[in-house]
Amino acid sequence: EREVYDAVRLATQKEVLEKLEQGGSPLAALEALLRLRQAACHPSLLPGQQAERSAKLELLQGVLGDLVGAGHKALVFSQWTSLLDLVEPVLQTLDCDHVRLDGSTRDRGAVIERFQAEDGPPVMSGHPLFHTSLLVNRSPLERNQAGRLRTAFPAGSRRSLPRSRAGR
Repeated sequence: EREVYDAVRLATQKEVLEKLEQGGSPLAALEALLRLRQAACHPSLLPGQQAERSAKLELLQGVLGDLVGAGHKALVFSQWTSLLDLVEPVLQTLDCDHVRLDGSTRDRGAVIERFQAEDGPPVMSGHPLFHTSLLVNRSPLERNQAGRLRTAFPAGSRRSLPRSRAGR
């Protein structure tokens, strides 16, 4: 994974610097940052790349296994639905029931109710935009429902945040 990340960094750094020196748009820099974030999450998120494993997903599997085993609920956020697609086999490996909230979700209220039910699935995965918009719009979804919050992309902390520190 580190080799893929370094290769993307070196290639995009040179390309971005050349474009900026020629008066090009700073959008190239933003795209380079996007590719680096994708490489940091899972090499398969990069166009043309395939990978069987990801250290980040292996870590997530361990954390979710511990949380679910201890009876906690968890929210797993990612800006990429393609990463959420890669998280689902991890949940299946854990034999962990879950719900997903993203742009394809038709009845968001039902998904939230199912997650919040006492006997509901212990994991909800989704795009942070939908979770955030639900919170802003006073939806019944409460981040405090989860014992821990994890972000599945590098902009977040490398460790989970306990509820009390999750910005209640």
